[in-house]
Amino acid sequence: VLTRAFKEELAEAIDSGDSDFIFTDENGETHEYTITYDPASKTYPMPLFTAGKDDVYVGRIREDISRENGITLWLSSDQIRKGAALNAVQIAEYLIGR
Repeated sequence: VLTRAFKEELAEAIDSGDSDFIFTDENGETHEYTITYDPASKTYPMPLFTAGKDDVYVGRIREDISRENGITLWLSSDQIRKGAALNAVQIAEYLIGR
């Protein structure tokens, strides 16, 4: 399982509480991402809970004060499952659908 902090600079500033839109499509649905972030209940993406699952789990979303329009988040995923096996299936499905 791969877990890491991720920093990105966006085109415009956002409130970290409204950042879910980064991972959603035009219908408001997430694909391949699961937002697991609830500071009140201390729910964050953890390697123990992401092993054996296809999605990339995202949490600890906050503003990054070290850069303009920056955001920081915590990502956790099963890199064997997502990185190799699932990507091969998704590419095959895409090619078959063309």
